[in-house]
Amino acid sequence: MSEARGRRKSGGGRSARQASRAADTVTAPAFITRQLNPFEVLDEAGLELIERNADTILDE
Repeated sequence: MSEARGRRKSGGGRSARQASRAADTVTAPAFITRQLNPFEVLDEAGLELIERNADTILDE
């Protein structure tokens, strides 16, 4: 009696898990494709305003 009654053998060891992982196929790409066109959040005047205000804060 090498095995206890009512106990089942597990589903495999390391090699079974590796084979299971190798059999899985990925159907989706591993990256996100961007659907939107790039756009500017601020124009040049807005960036200058932020820089001027930052300089004012640093001077104080």
